[in-house]
Amino acid sequence: MQTPLIELPQNVQSISGQVLNDQITLNMSEGIVRNVSGARKVEHWDNVYSNVFMRGASIATYMNGMNVSSTWGPINPDASIIDRIEFVKGPAGFMGSMGDPAGFYNIVTKKPTGKFANSVRFTTGSYNLFRGEADLDGVIVKDGVLDYRLNLMGSSNKSWSENDKTSKIIIAPSITFRPTKTTTFTAQYNYQYLKFNQPGAYLMSNDGYASLNVHTNFNDPNFKKQK
Repeated sequence: MQTPLIELPQNVQSISGQVLNDQITLNMSEGIVRNVSGARKVEHWDNVYSNVFMRGASIATYMNGMNVSSTWGPINPDASIIDRIEFVKGPAGFMGSMGDPAGFYNIVTKKPTGKFANSVRFTTGSYNLFRGEADLDGVIVKDGVLDYRLNLMGSSNKSWSENDKTSKIIIAPSITFRPTKTTTFTAQYNYQYLKFNQPGAYLMSNDGYASLNVHTNFNDPNFKKQK
């Protein structure tokens, strides 16, 4: 909708891609919900899945207006392809005809802007985090007739938990064709390859609660990683 958020009767909050960049947010598990009142991330599967609770229920995940929810999913959307995230709260979630009474959030992915704007970023951090991103935005046919955008990302990181490592690759090309000033066609493909150790294990000890080290993990380093 083109209506300013402040004029909408629904409760909607939008988190821009610039905010995600400023906060060095990597995916839905990396603190996005701290920007949204009343939303919290529920996760015990090694930050693999995207599961957000709001107003007492697990809310649906939309991507570009389409419901992509599954039992535990979808797999965490990566910040490298996110233009903005819209959180719609409460009964307003029904306005998509497939929503939830608690609401939903919609991820709007990056698309061609009709301008030349290329960027490259490298991030490193705790637990051997190494991450590289490239955002290539340009014009194939001038005057905005045919534009392209290509987002690439590769990352590898360990965890505070023992024997736990995750690697990810993102390839997201998109093309926009504007035959007239009022008609636009956009084709987009998002490829996400994720490789991780078996997550979700609950540790029990005969010695009582909190007797195990917080870093303890029963994952065997020789186990084959999940894809």
